[in-house]
Amino acid sequence: MIREARVLIVGSTFVLMAMDKNRFISRGSIGHGIAYIPGGVIQPGESPEMCAVRCAREMVNAELGYEDLMPRGTLTFYAEDVPYKTIEVFRTTQVKNNRGNNPPGDTTLTYARHALRDILPFEQMQAGYHTWVDPMVRGKWFDANLYYRSPDGEFLSIEVLDSA
Repeated sequence: MIREARVLIVGSTFVLMAMDKNRFISRGSIGHGIAYIPGGVIQPGESPEMCAVRCAREMVNAELGYEDLMPRGTLTFYAEDVPYKTIEVFRTTQVKNNRGNNPPGDTTLTYARHALRDILPFEQMQAGYHTWVDPMVRGKWFDANLYYRSPDGEFLSIEVLDSA
């Protein structure tokens, strides 16, 4: 099973999003999976927190402190009732100055974009992400199962397991 970590970088009015350069250029601003929350696959020997910090740096040039990461929950993704991916989700409101005191920004992989908290670009995200991104941006914590027809297929439903 694939294990990932994601980090919601939340400001007073915005969320820092990553826009995939390759998909953005080839498909314009419409399509699933163009905009996403910084994160990625947890590497061997890496904790979910380490992955979240590494991916924030690689994707949106943001330096995060482990001590500032707040766990928001674990999401398990299912296709045809078989789990195929889990995502550990963290939230932070703190971004440290990074190399050269540059603010977060574009990298070789992505464009960094500030999306307004009240107008997140769900139409540009993977189907079903609206069910967990919006509540977690607003500070909710929960574990959930997300069901899809196939790993890249149609979103079917979400089952919230635990909430705080």
